[in-house]
Amino acid sequence: MRSKNTKVLNALSQPNRLALFEAIAGAEGGLTTTEAANAAGTLLNTAAVNLTVLEAAGLISSKKKGRSVTHTAKLQTVRKLAEYLTEIGR
Repeated sequence: MRSKNTKVLNALSQPNRLALFEAIAGAEGGLTTTEAANAAGTLLNTAAVNLTVLEAAGLISSKKKGRSVTHTAKLQTVRKLAEYLTEIGR
């Protein structure tokens, strides 16, 4: 459990990745890579690398549709992290 939480915390500790995650989590139905980059105010290639980190941490899922990739937030991962942090804070 600690290893998974460390991955999630590490992924969210970088400001660009946090901005990407916030944008995706706030978008119903997810965002394409280009939409996420624009929403986070980052370059497309930077966004693509950071989205890979977010996906590896289990924070987003990515689905290819034609020539674009749509990313959606996996909010259950955030809920589990919140539960973990609440538990260790007791």
